[in-house]
Amino acid sequence: MTRCTCPGFGLAVLLVLALGTAGCTLLGRQPAGEAADVQVPQQTAPVVPVPVPVQVKTAPLPRKARAYDFGTAWAWPGFQPVPGADNVAISRGAAFGRDRDGRFPDPLVGDYVAADEMKVIVSGLPRGPCRGVLIAQNVVRGLVAGKDFKVRANGRVIVTEKLSPKRFFSEKGFFYGVQFDDLPGVDWWDRYVEPSALWRPFEFKSNGRLVLELENCRLYALVICPDADVSSNEFDTFITATQAARKAYFLFNEVKIKPQPSKGRTRATPQEKQRGYVVFSRGWGRDVTLNTVPDARDERKRIEVAGAQAERVPVTFSIRALKKLAEIDVSVSDLQSSSGATIGAGAVAVRSVRYMLRPKDGGYVILPETIQDQGKITLPARITKRWWLTLNVPPDAEADVYKGTISIKPENAPPAELELAVRVYPFKLAEPACSIGVWYSDPWLKGYCTGLLGGVTARGTSHVEYDVPKRPTSRDREIEAYRVAMLEADIKSLHEHGFNGITVPVPKVVSVSHQGDVRLDFSALEPYRELLKRYSVNTRFAGQTYLLTTARQIVAARTGTERIDEYCELHRKAYKSAVAQIRDWWDEAGVKLLAYAVDEPREKKINPWNRNMEGTLYYLGLIREVGGMRSTVTTMCDVQNGVSYRPILGAEDVVQPHPSPHNAGSVEYARESGKPLRFFNGGGFRRYDFGFYIWSQKPEGYWQWHFDFRDFSFNPFWDEAVGYVVYPSPDGPLPTLRYERAAQGILDYRYALTLENCIAQAKSSGKPKAVDTAHRAQKLLKEIKRRCKRWTLDSSWKPVRVQDEQLSKWRKAVAGGITAIKTDLEGSPAPKAAKK
Repeated sequence: MTRCTCPGFGLAVLLVLALGTAGCTLLGRQPAGEAADVQVPQQTAPVVPVPVPVQVKTAPLPRKARAYDFGTAWAWPGFQPVPGADNVAISRGAAFGRDRDGRFPDPLVGDYVAADEMKVIVSGLPRGPCRGVLIAQNVVRGLVAGKDFKVRANGRVIVTEKLSPKRFFSEKGFFYGVQFDDLPGVDWWDRYVEPSALWRPFEFKSNGRLVLELENCRLYALVICPDADVSSNEFDTFITATQAARKAYFLFNEVKIKPQPSKGRTRATPQEKQRGYVVFSRGWGRDVTLNTVPDARDERKRIEVAGAQAERVPVTFSIRALKKLAEIDVSVSDLQSSSGATIGAGAVAVRSVRYMLRPKDGGYVILPETIQDQGKITLPARITKRWWLTLNVPPDAEADVYKGTISIKPENAPPAELELAVRVYPFKLAEPACSIGVWYSDPWLKGYCTGLLGGVTARGTSHVEYDVPKRPTSRDREIEAYRVAMLEADIKSLHEHGFNGITVPVPKVVSVSHQGDVRLDFSALEPYRELLKRYSVNTRFAGQTYLLTTARQIVAARTGTERIDEYCELHRKAYKSAVAQIRDWWDEAGVKLLAYAVDEPREKKINPWNRNMEGTLYYLGLIREVGGMRSTVTTMCDVQNGVSYRPILGAEDVVQPHPSPHNAGSVEYARESGKPLRFFNGGGFRRYDFGFYIWSQKPEGYWQWHFDFRDFSFNPFWDEAVGYVVYPSPDGPLPTLRYERAAQGILDYRYALTLENCIAQAKSSGKPKAVDTAHRAQKLLKEIKRRCKRWTLDSSWKPVRVQDEQLSKWRKAVAGGITAIKTDLEGSPAPKAAKK
């Protein structure tokens, strides 16, 4: 499966991401030069005139005002392009970049000039007081400020902004707009574009020129004029009109919302019409969109769910607003059984499903995406919204049916209630019998903690220039503490959702000697030692560490002035030295890892994270020479670009193909050779893939890409289709529906394992009734296995479909089989009060 983003980013790639996408070169820390050092950078691409539609009316530039559009992809009408303007010079070290290859829907911020430090000089100005505005921002991907930045105009500070981790993930930062639902009628420009690139007004006194000094900054646009020639009203009118034209251009060219047809035909009852809304319950596996109306299968008075002891049970219901509903408050009562046992209301987390605008098929669609606490919700008329409650069944809950109520209280409408009945099964689920993992990137690696793409380690060593020691400041320590807190939140979430394996980052290569000895910095990995053990991740089953990143760091390291070419003898020695240290460090920590040598090898169009077969065999051979670590490679096909990958299967210790018919030979090889088999990158984070599929195929592991990309701020007009299943927030990961469905799949898998264990216990007990029940349960499992698909991807790489209703029927039947065998073996359990 071709993926859109590299899992093994090196530092160079991270710097490119910080400064822009296509067209942006790496920018070293270049001091701003004096006038003699100032030059006009070479134009890397022709300036493209903006194809302004007739419907967009642009504003005429006031006489004697100057307007500049920095970049090579767009030139807004009336603005002089830079490069191209004779009277604008930019210091050495600056470079031009583009967002979305210059196709970002706002012409003035689709391209830019940037550097860590740069000086922009506009000459030929009249002397005296002047005013100006500029669009300048330091951003990470998605147009969100990612560093402190500062701008001076003729020596006076006109812009300064400092960031903290919390602010970075605030409403106005990385996660801006995502606290609120994207719904029809939202002003998309106001929500997602304008806040990311504001006009910043300033005043200056000209001595014939304007000198802008920018630190950690992109510069998009600049407008200046002398006070004597242009009135403040005329100047403000031009900026306002330009802003309106940009917005009109954006709306005309970019925002095409695909309609979502209403589903369901059940009409509201007279009582519901009078109340102003319809409440209905639909199983969590069935979709609910903003236009969904209840159908005949939806329950409108009662919700019934079931779960084992210590299980996370989803409880979902929806509200269809017939009029605007203000400040809807949802609460749950205590749940009580017939024997008086209680599950307290605190065991139920109340959240809702957040609608997000997402790109799809050349347009946009509003989809249910994250599950989060949005507090009291205001719902427009003719909109449907789902609430997602999670019941954490106490581990010692008495087997019984517990009843309570869900209360719905809008501020401006009568309240409503739903009955809630929860059946608790008399058993706990077996733990997974294989590795269930995700590709994971540390918060430090992906720019989660602001500063210079992650700040510093606890030892005060920068991760961007990590070979230059410095004394950590209080802010450095704050960033590091926040990074560790987010790391724990991620690992805890994965544990709670049933995952027991992740990829862990490699240490940083600090230096390489002429003899091939490597010095590594493990300090950023120290928190893993305790956290992985605390949450039982990479402890019972092996996780993975992607060692091609280490190989690439060695190439970048050099030894003094000597270049280290990949595959040379020095590189070979250094790589083996690093692998041995990584092995020993994790062994000492008690963490199990596979040496993940290469990701998805191929013979053509090789990305930085791929190698061809020859290169893959080279790294597998070195790992084997080092010894002490099992190796693996994620292969996409038995034959890639006309080359058989059978030699890779022989050289690796764990076979890890994609679960598709393109890898039938690889799977057969693993079965015949006895090598462990893992699957990687199936149909996505789906219930079937992580559930009955794993149980039916019995692999050593099942892994999927990707948990989270934190350098992707949420901006639907920049964002691309990626495989992450959580979004970041100031307090930890926000799950998506995909994530929760995969977690329910893991529970399906554990239900099937539990029934297998019960069957074995029943047969060994010798009790005739239990043995008879076990035989019937065995037939049930045999039939389920017969109906499970062999692959999660078909021959065209599309996910194989299995209906959620079928999976729910299988789970219910399996739970019935477990309960029946337990009853035959142990008798009816005596009532026992559950803890609140």
